[in-house]
Amino acid sequence: MNGAARTRHRAPRLALFTKHLAGGGAQRVLINLAHGFLAAGYQVDVVVARADGTLRGAVPAGARLVDLGARRAITALPALARYFRAAAPDAALATINYANVTALLARRLCGARFPLTVREANILSRDTYTPRSLKTRVLRVLMRLTYRWAHAVVVNSADTRRGLIEWGIAGADSIHHIPNPLDLESVAHLARQRPDHPWLQADPSIQAPVVLGVGRLVPQKDYPTLIEAFALLHRQTPAARLIILGEGPLRAQLEELIRGLGLGAAVSMPGFVANPYAWMKRASLFVLSSRWEGSPNVVAEALACGAAVVATDAPGGARELLAPGAGGCAPGLLTPVGDAAALAAAMRQVLAQPHRPDLCRAAVAAYSLDRIVPRYAAAMGLASPEAG
Repeated sequence: MNGAARTRHRAPRLALFTKHLAGGGAQRVLINLAHGFLAAGYQVDVVVARADGTLRGAVPAGARLVDLGARRAITALPALARYFRAAAPDAALATINYANVTALLARRLCGARFPLTVREANILSRDTYTPRSLKTRVLRVLMRLTYRWAHAVVVNSADTRRGLIEWGIAGADSIHHIPNPLDLESVAHLARQRPDHPWLQADPSIQAPVVLGVGRLVPQKDYPTLIEAFALLHRQTPAARLIILGEGPLRAQLEELIRGLGLGAAVSMPGFVANPYAWMKRASLFVLSSRWEGSPNVVAEALACGAAVVATDAPGGARELLAPGAGGCAPGLLTPVGDAAALAAAMRQVLAQPHRPDLCRAAVAAYSLDRIVPRYAAAMGLASPEAG
């Protein structure tokens, strides 16, 4: 059998590249895609500038983890070019903007010709993105220069697509709008575990109201508005509790706000947890207070767990996820960005009405891996594993 025949019968190899494996939404999407492509019969390399982070253990056993040993995405450029030359993947996908730029430069440097698709994971619009620093101005220039070399650009929301076009970074014809994939079977399995927190041990139907937020403690997530809204809720419902899962640079500031509002006994911040789904399933309400998003994974994951949801109507945010279904019923409520009073009112409304877990799960049924992976494969120019 000649080399061409062997190539035809080999399962296509896919390289998935990002900066690291910290517990962010983009990294979770990459891990979910690795699972989905493996299940579909592809060979998968998960390639990272550095292989640290809380999601390293979530890389599927069937995938090859390639650690380039660099501190940053851009400094991984030479090592990534060497990997591309040696591994010769049939296609590649990069996610997070600096990783996208690095991957496009690396492919050009090594002279490879495989299709390389980039995934833009966050909103980039004139309303939410002001290039104040030299770093952000340089990034925007690099994106404009390199994204035109991509085989395709995948975005996770209409607002993300609009932002790329508005900034002149990608043309409309090259952009594919594909929702973030969910490993619904894995989410359901993990949601059955019991969270290690005293406020979530009772049956959700009889326990005191527990409001849950999940995400990094950074300005984008606007936790001060959530905490202030919860303070308003707590005045009318003293038994209510708030849990915020995540770590980040604003922890001390948020803890000071909690103390200042007299909520020390009613708010818990356990930090990052590897399995937020168990918490989502048992919370009375999930709240996203972000100022902007790309497409919020945590809202989709909360809905998959059957959780009631309130979210800000932020650019690139939850509007697509919380749209009314076929029966005209929406799985959650939207509120204005930065409006603590409106957020508190929506929280009270959702907590007072009958909960419909089935409606929540139905809202994200179309985001399953078996539906999303073929759309990614088509956008990336990947042949089916059965094609040979």
